[in-house]
Parts: sequence; structure tokens; C-alpha cells
Amino acid sequence: MKKIIFYFILLNAISAITVYAAQPGGGYNGYRTFTAVVYVLDPDNNPVEGVKVNLYAEAFGTEGIGYGSDHGVTNSTGGVALSTTVYYQGYEDGHYVYTSMSDDRVIV
Repeated sequence: MKKIIFYFILLNAISAITVYAAQPGGGYNGYRTFTAVVYVLDPDNNPVEGVKVNLYAEAFGTEGIGYGSDHGVTNSTGGVALSTTVYYQGYEDGHYVYTSMSDDRVIV
């Protein structure tokens, strides 16, 4: 079977896909909400339905790391919206977000 190269398009840049929720009192033992809207298009800019997309996030606290993930499948417009809320312990030291897709029709 011939593989087709598809475009994996994130709405805005990777750094812009994180959306932060308000932190509870003082920022100690807080949470962050990460969201991503992903569109998958073929080389002719046609939407690709049925592609599995994953969102993984970590928030680093001074006393513990929180993890979160969400998974979805692109719809008829080639899009999928993913969101996860991550709880961390201590004061936030940073965060990491990764979005990927897996489909035997796709080469990234």
C-alpha cells in the first residue's frame, strides 16, 4: 500500500497551544490546563478523518510532577480538540507539552 504524506497542523505555534487555567491560592499546589486544536490535511489541503491524535502534558512543581493526557480522533473537517488538566505539588517550576499522532496512512 502506498503511503501518503499528510500535514500535521497545530493551530498556532507549539508554544501557543497551551492555555493556562487560574491557579488556586498563592500558586502553591496548583494546576494547569493544557489544550490543543489539531488539524490534519492531505497534500491537497483536504481534511483527513480518523487520525488518532494524542496530547501529553507535565507540570513540574518544586515538590512533585503532575501528568495528564488526552486522546482523540480527527472528525470530518480533519480537526480534533484535546484538553487535560495537570495538578502539581509545590511552586511551579515549568511545564512540558507534546502532541503526536499515529496512523498507518501518515508519515510525519
